Amino acid sequence: MKTVKKSIICKLTCVVLSLALLMGLCACGAAAPSESAKPSETAGQETQAPESSSEEKETGAQGGSHSHYTPGSAQGKETDDTFRSAYLALASKLFQTHYAGREGSDSTLISPLSILIALAMTANGAENETLAEMEALLGGEDIDLEALNQYVYTYINELPSGEKARFAIADAIWFKEMNGFTVNEDFLQKDVDYFKAGIYQAPFDQTTVKDINDWVEKNTDGMIKEILQELSEDARMILINALCFDAKWAAPFDEYQLDPHGKFTGLDGKKQPVTMMYDSVWSYLHDEDTTGFIKLYEGGTYGFVALLPEEGTDFDAYIASLTPEKLQGLIGSENAEKTTIGLPKFSYDCEWAMVGALKELGMKKAFEPFVADFRGISEDESLFISQVLHKTHIEVTEAGTRAAAVTAVIVEAAEALEEKPKEVILDRPFVYMIVDMQNKLPIFIGAVTEISG
Repeated sequence: MKTVKKSIICKLTCVVLSLALLMGLCACGAAAPSESAKPSETAGQETQAPESSSEEKETGAQGGSHSHYTPGSAQGKETDDTFRSAYLALASKLFQTHYAGREGSDSTLISPLSILIALAMTANGAENETLAEMEALLGGEDIDLEALNQYVYTYINELPSGEKARFAIADAIWFKEMNGFTVNEDFLQKDVDYFKAGIYQAPFDQTTVKDINDWVEKNTDGMIKEILQELSEDARMILINALCFDAKWAAPFDEYQLDPHGKFTGLDGKKQPVTMMYDSVWSYLHDEDTTGFIKLYEGGTYGFVALLPEEGTDFDAYIASLTPEKLQGLIGSENAEKTTIGLPKFSYDCEWAMVGALKELGMKKAFEPFVADFRGISEDESLFISQVLHKTHIEVTEAGTRAAAVTAVIVEAAEALEEKPKEVILDRPFVYMIVDMQNKLPIFIGAVTEISG
């Protein structure tokens, strides 16, 4: 992952929280595996919000046939304050841990939703203390794994998607075809029921790596090209989530609103050339140390939430202050006041090897060989998680926003009176999220600390 060096915060340090839960992600269809992988006999289904489709084609794959997996009747649980609180707590912890552990000066971005889904699918095969640690991280004190499955099932299937604001989610499980390794069918069926995961059996050689990367590229609309370079001999299973978002602004920026000679002041105080996009919106956010705005996408179900700390505020300290309560309070503080905004055009990619961060957050046993308990996946070998890989991509332009995320878990053996408008110009470091405006939950969270190119 591109990580960010902790450097001096410039005089005009700015944080933007871009919260935009996309109304629907673009046409991110599931890729059919090549001849090296066999869909276990019903191919894996892609999950698209709010509907799912089953476009995987069964191909002549190596290895024997497997059981027939089709989504059953999963029981959902309506999104409520308990789930929102747990989700925001997870999102805040993940983002703060990610930002604090970065090196360099690159901007950052994560997708809490993608991470949650991939880890929840894996947790369905965990038992005893391994499961308890995963439940504590993903669901907090009030949500056990069964309830989490039900909450996530309802949430992802109710996220809206339309022609101008599109959102799509796909999940898949790939496991190694080998003698002496049998996967628990109840585990696979549960992930098919709740996440409509595609189930693939494959030889786990370089052709499998290509199949997985092709699937990733297809399900992120080409924004993320690959998640793996190779698979170790001990690799037994890969659980993957991909999501992609493509939304147009409700009010796109016209050419006269663009300043190609704009400047963005990075964390190191150096000014970087950017194209700054200006507009007026009837939205103003504020608390004791923050100003911001919400700019809506087409349809109004997703929005870009930007948060700018006061001048002179330490940027690292500001991000550390972004508790779930603070985020919720800021989003809820919106007033219909006319605000002049300045938003830079930007695009970048991030990578995050998450094992160290997840251990820091209390999920430890899952990564320890011969200690991790994933007998719910298979009892043939002692399994543990060797890697959790997370990749994201973001593009913000005058037309709208495109974003994508992939998470792979690798399991191995062993209204106001007219007055001067408020002003929020994002010409210095900012934090942003892509958030569902109905539930106020971020799908992506990132920090722009420099803009190159």
